[in-house]
Amino acid sequence: MIQVSKKRILALVLSFTLVLGSMNVASAEVRNNTEAEQIIPIVTSLLESICQESDMYGLGDVHFGNLYLGEKISAYQDEKNGIKELNIGYYPIIEGNNIIAIASVTYNDKGNPSVQLGKRFANELQTFIAKSKGNSAVALFFDVTGQNMYVCDEGHDYNCVDNFVVKPKVTAETYFNKSQMEPENLFNNNFNSKDIEFTDIKPIAELNINQTSGLWEIAYNENSLNSTLLAKANKDSKYLKVPIILQGNYNLCWAASVASVGNYLTGKNYTAKNIAKKMDIGYNDGGSIKNAKSALKSVYSVTTNRVSSAPSFTTTIMEQIQAGNPIWAGFGSDNGSFGHAVVLRGYSTSSQGAAISYMDPNEEYYQVMSVYKDGIYQFAYGSITYTCECYLEVSNF
Repeated sequence: MIQVSKKRILALVLSFTLVLGSMNVASAEVRNNTEAEQIIPIVTSLLESICQESDMYGLGDVHFGNLYLGEKISAYQDEKNGIKELNIGYYPIIEGNNIIAIASVTYNDKGNPSVQLGKRFANELQTFIAKSKGNSAVALFFDVTGQNMYVCDEGHDYNCVDNFVVKPKVTAETYFNKSQMEPENLFNNNFNSKDIEFTDIKPIAELNINQTSGLWEIAYNENSLNSTLLAKANKDSKYLKVPIILQGNYNLCWAASVASVGNYLTGKNYTAKNIAKKMDIGYNDGGSIKNAKSALKSVYSVTTNRVSSAPSFTTTIMEQIQAGNPIWAGFGSDNGSFGHAVVLRGYSTSSQGAAISYMDPNEEYYQVMSVYKDGIYQFAYGSITYTCECYLEVSNF
């Protein structure tokens, strides 16, 4: 009797363990599916907003009528005491068997998503998967600086697929193992695949893109969107073809954004380095909104108003873009480390809200971000969230 009881107890424990395990897997799948359902309309709207100038987003050869949202790829941050999962989702946009773009999703404290969409590291991720030795499931990792992103498969093969410009004093030795030149915590012998959720890159939902050019009617949906934003926004969309000026491996986002605005308005052809040199500012010294304002005036004779807040979508952004004036915008990081400057160059509105197209000096193509609430514009890189804090409004040119 005792032996039988033990067996029964063991069987019950085993069954209970299996049920718990299946419940965890099921809950994870439900969570991911719910998140995907939440962002599908937003991603669809963003793709609709860019399809008429797809070449400027690096998507000129893409057939927008055959796009799918892929399974979310989990992202992790390397820390001295281990690895933590980030509250950010990376969703591949898939055409056929190819990853053609990346949708980055962050959530505010109320669970409302913000989506940034662009080419980003799509090509690098596609190449890594194609070369992977039968390991199609992958995960993404950021190093301790938060500036370098790696993709890794279950076989521990990995490659750097994206990076953000690092601060000048952050060197390879700060993070890399000098003897092996490999990330210390991510891929050494202590790396435990059991702690990581690897994702099979596969389509999970078709994206029904309306490719017709023209205007979108505004649908009032108080439950999911900011009602003031929708009530005031008209159905027009406009984009300015500002030149893409890259900052290179320097802290020249401020100067590159100045050059993009100034070159567009005047027809000149300055680089980020040209602007920094003319202003006598070192390439890695960084620059403030004050420096940007002075550079636009002295180099291009463009007068701007300096504003220490984010621009209103329904007034400033729409009015400035309609007037043909791109906006130099400064973004601050939530960890207080450093900021970033971009150029707001277009907007659109749809039944899913509003979107802003921008030139990022760290990206080779235009990017687009969703707008959940008027005056709040954000994008994320790793564990760092960047929020618009200031801008320059062209007042006289």
